[in-house]
Amino acid sequence: MFPYPAQTPGGAEDLLEVAVERLGSLVQVRLAGSLDVYTVAELGRRLAGLDLAGITPVVDLREVGLIDSSGLGALVRLRNEAARQGRRVGLVCRDRRQAGLFTIAGLDSAFVIGSSLEEVCGALGPAAAGGSPPPAALRFVAG
Repeated sequence: MFPYPAQTPGGAEDLLEVAVERLGSLVQVRLAGSLDVYTVAELGRRLAGLDLAGITPVVDLREVGLIDSSGLGALVRLRNEAARQGRRVGLVCRDRRQAGLFTIAGLDSAFVIGSSLEEVCGALGPAAAGGSPPPAALRFVAG
């Protein structure tokens, strides 16, 4: 379901903490640590069994200190998988600098971005209940 690199260096799971919690029609994915080339496989393993049919994923990035192009690619893959199920992905960012990363990468319109879970859920509105279709799939190319 989520194609990620198969190999990570020893201890990569210690570099990224992933907590997944179902909140009604939402699934909150809380991340802490680094979301980078060394940890995207761990994220992929944790999300592999997640069935996105009928749920809206919200990724909490407030405790993430580093997001590289591999991390952005992992979030785009999650977004594309959710879009295939008619869902959008929300991102909770710690500050404008972190949210600005998605603007610089041209991905700000691909996600619903806010500074709290409440703000993101409010912005998702009927989309969280499957009301409005997401835009077409994106292709992220690391440069």
